[in-house]
Amino acid sequence: MQCKRHPYRMAVAECMGCHKGLCDECRKLYLGKSICNECLIDLKKKDVPYTVDDEVSLVGNEFSKLHEDLNNFVKEQKIDKEMSKVKNGATGLVDGIQSKFKKVKLGSKDYGYLVCEDCLGYYKLEKGENPEDFESCRCGGTLKFTKKLR
Repeated sequence: MQCKRHPYRMAVAECMGCHKGLCDECRKLYLGKSICNECLIDLKKKDVPYTVDDEVSLVGNEFSKLHEDLNNFVKEQKIDKEMSKVKNGATGLVDGIQSKFKKVKLGSKDYGYLVCEDCLGYYKLEKGENPEDFESCRCGGTLKFTKKLR
């Protein structure tokens, strides 16, 4: 479902009034439910008494705006790229630890498999072979170790 005001954006909610899609920017909260600005204005015109839920909705709308501002700041400052570098480094470290653990753990008759991420070919490891002994697939793809083929 697309946002009714921004058709190039995916909807994150449906308006409780008109039942059309709303993106994060267009989505407002009223009584804990999603509503578009037009339906919210129409609802307020009906002289509905102000409730605590209205206050919660206003706070929720402010929170949504602050969340959007924070996301924009992160993008502008390229913080997300730096966080991605840290995440990728941590993933590599974890992969290395897992690989060493698997190397120690391999002792049964089934020594595991190396599966190519590109061509999906596989190689069954034999006694004495370790995943670290192989750099890449014949096709040049990245090999990933798995204990069993699925």
